[in-house]
Amino acid sequence: MTYTAVTVARRPYGAPVGGWNPWATLRAREHIDFRLAPLPHGLGAVYWPRGRRVAIVIDPRLSRRERAAALAHELVHDERGGGCDALGMPETWAPVVAKDEQAVENTVARRFVPLDELDAYWRRREESDLPTTVADVAEEFDVAERVAEQAMLLLLKGEQV
Repeated sequence: MTYTAVTVARRPYGAPVGGWNPWATLRAREHIDFRLAPLPHGLGAVYWPRGRRVAIVIDPRLSRRERAAALAHELVHDERGGGCDALGMPETWAPVVAKDEQAVENTVARRFVPLDELDAYWRRREESDLPTTVADVAEEFDVAERVAEQAMLLLLKGEQV
């Protein structure tokens, strides 16, 4: 009986998979003030424009992967000119806010889990008769499970690879 050994090179701890590192991006954006501070339950991060500056606050109780995902989400809002959710906004804006949030989540998923890399990973697992779960993708790409799930949904929907 012959066995074939396969060696998989693991990425160094914290190395960005898709080439995008939100922490490096944060350091390059001098107009952003960043803080780790406890936030109310259910609120993992806040993007707060203040004149020409912006504050991003992330709850330190989030896991390492969730903190990176939250930061990435807020940085994409920054790129897009801010979020469209505002205190006192009319209820009729809710669909616009939901569409904006979905666009931000899609961008984050594509940056952390490039679809061509996800497609190749998925095919390798299929060739080995292994299922591909959200947890598998999260582990492989070192991302929060919600990011892995969004990337998988984009791939299944036939987004560009």
